[in-house]
Amino acid sequence: MNAEVTPLLVLHGVNGQVEVYPNKVRIRRKGVLSKLTQGLFAGEKDIYFQQIGSILVKRAGLMTRGYISFAPLGAVERRKGLLGTTHDENAVRFRRNQSAVVEDIRRYIEAHLGAPTLAPDVADQLRKFGELRDSRFLTSAEFEAKKKELLGRL
Repeated sequence: MNAEVTPLLVLHGVNGQVEVYPNKVRIRRKGVLSKLTQGLFAGEKDIYFQQIGSILVKRAGLMTRGYISFAPLGAVERRKGLLGTTHDENAVRFRRNQSAVVEDIRRYIEAHLGAPTLAPDVADQLRKFGELRDSRFLTSAEFEAKKKELLGRL
């Protein structure tokens, strides 16, 4: 039987929990606010470091909540600002007094990203193929095949 590894870092956010493990981030949705913003059946989601294209942190202000968001490789960002992250399955909102742990999480993940650095032309091509997929000019399967091909060149 596999024993679950203890998380290295944990953020108990406003609308969820972020747990950092040696090779992945787990987003857990618990509580009333999580169920209201993410749906009644929201549970947990694992994002492996090699799947992360970028980490966006919006600092919490005196009267506003901040958020940390994990954008997958090839994703086209659609939601902007704090209200846009309310329903984003890859984002967790946090209070001002939690800013230090959010920065620790960001620094740890950026230091341990397992994916090779993408050449600018490969990153641009992935972004363009992602836009074509989102515009329904490509199927998800076609996008994944192209992504695998582009990443296989590295």
